[in-house]
Amino acid sequence: MHLQELLSRIHKTWSCHKENYPNIDVADGISERRHVVLHAMKAVGVLAGQHEGHDHGHQDTDAYREATAKLVIDALKLAALQGMREEDLVEEVVRILDAVNS
Repeated sequence: MHLQELLSRIHKTWSCHKENYPNIDVADGISERRHVVLHAMKAVGVLAGQHEGHDHGHQDTDAYREATAKLVIDALKLAALQGMREEDLVEEVVRILDAVNS
């Protein structure tokens, strides 16, 4: 599956409706982005918990993999909400890499 297919599928799977998000102003667009950022923060929290647990000798590889995938989903959802296509996203990542490596 290509990145553009993932962007489209994620955007369709988690589209914002009053039925599934009754407390979000679906018209403003900002509230939906905020909600996705909150999901990303939850995924980062799971990753932090996994690292903290690792320090104590506990590790859940499945939870780590799932949280990492959810973080990617959230990033792609944010890109879709910004109207970014695969080309836009790749161009931005390359621009950042070039800036860091120059």
